[in-house]
Amino acid sequence: MEVEVRVVRARVWLPSSQFLHQDGLLSLTRVGETESVAHATLRSVQGKNGEQNSLAEMAHQEGQHIYFRTVTAIWEDLGVTSGNNCPKFSLPEELSIMKKINQTSLPRLDFQLFLLRPRSRGGTSARSGPTTVYLGTSGWQLSEKDVEALISSREVVFLTTVQDDLGTLEVKLRCVGPNDPSRSQARELAADNDAEAPTGFTINWSSSEALQKDLAEKARQKAEADKKLVAQLKQTASKAAKLLETRDLLLVHLHRSRAASRIQRRFRLQQYKKQGIIIKMREEEQVRIAAKKAKVRDKVIARNRERALAMRARLLKHLDNNSFSTKNANPEDSQLHQESKRIAEHMETERSKLKQRLAVLEMQRQQFATSQRVSASRSAQSSPYKRNDKLFDAELIRAVRDLHFTRTYSNQM
Repeated sequence: MEVEVRVVRARVWLPSSQFLHQDGLLSLTRVGETESVAHATLRSVQGKNGEQNSLAEMAHQEGQHIYFRTVTAIWEDLGVTSGNNCPKFSLPEELSIMKKINQTSLPRLDFQLFLLRPRSRGGTSARSGPTTVYLGTSGWQLSEKDVEALISSREVVFLTTVQDDLGTLEVKLRCVGPNDPSRSQARELAADNDAEAPTGFTINWSSSEALQKDLAEKARQKAEADKKLVAQLKQTASKAAKLLETRDLLLVHLHRSRAASRIQRRFRLQQYKKQGIIIKMREEEQVRIAAKKAKVRDKVIARNRERALAMRARLLKHLDNNSFSTKNANPEDSQLHQESKRIAEHMETERSKLKQRLAVLEMQRQQFATSQRVSASRSAQSSPYKRNDKLFDAELIRAVRDLHFTRTYSNQM
């Protein structure tokens, strides 16, 4: 038992730039190793509200902008007789035998849809001829349930989805055989047509062999044209598949590059935040160290001031004792009195110098404390704190040493 495969109807979602400028649709049907091409005509276009309109109405209603609609295409040769170019495959006669056949022995049905563009106006080159545009593919693997339904009903219409959900495709499977009633009905219609032909003399000057040769030549030319068309459609489908593959790869690379850029932006943001935290911690550490050093410096200045006041008090007491001893001294000790007076004057001079130096150092300390509060975020290396602190300590020690530990005073002690 043979099964005939025929594409009946297709509903495809197309842009207006395609379905308003076309010469129909082509379907490339592949059943196993058999391939066949069939031509379809666009019958109607679905409007905005779901109504079916003709192409002329849609071209008149819509403007120049591109829009998308669902178009309906009907394949030719939909009469009672079966088409000569329809692919077929064989099935066992009995269902009991069919149940023993494995799933792998059943054929796969594949369909590819193409849009036929007309020849460009005024073009004479080969490129200006009609071209094909790949629309999509569809197909399925026959199962035992499909074959059981086909054997029980003798004719089944299957609805399959076009690639990427661009539409639907209706495929009719019909069992044909030597005793098919449709074939006998076709023969009867042909006989009736011959009987109704007008009677008269008919002269056929071509011989039987010439007619057979002519028919064979036409069949050969048609087969070659079908082969060329099938090759062209395969080439168009392969180009479209390569373009889709390239598009998918580009989309993958684009998504990866965008993901990488997002990761880089997040990483840089984290780096900036981390750098900001580090800078803030360093500034806080510098402020803390500067405050600690200022506190230590204030303690040192206070301690040195206390020492200086204590030394001053001791010196004053010593001078008072010396003045009292000079009052009670004998005239023989006038030289010693003059020497002590000279030492007292020298000490008073050095004391006044020390006071001036201490006043200058106090002014410098206040200026430094003010500048330290203003530039607390600067680096401790660039601040003159260490240099001034060291200078202050050395000057203070040298002044105290020169004032209170002179050679004359040490000899007197």
